[in-house]
Amino acid sequence: MATEIERYSVWPGQATSYMVGQTRWLAIREKLKAKMGAKFDIRGFHDTALSAGAMPMSVLETVMDRWADERMG
Repeated sequence: MATEIERYSVWPGQATSYMVGQTRWLAIREKLKAKMGAKFDIRGFHDTALSAGAMPMSVLETVMDRWADERMG
């Protein structure tokens, strides 16, 4: 616990950015699940998103929108 408390005290932006990223990732995933319905593939989503590499979340959303569009036909 002490290590975590020190980490948040010394580097508060790290925890904030982590949570913003997680929240955004889940929002993109939920948006595509709703859009694609039964065609949504969780493994394909994660494979595509993770293999795309590091990028701003706005760019990731564009990449994933294209992925969904390709699968929707």
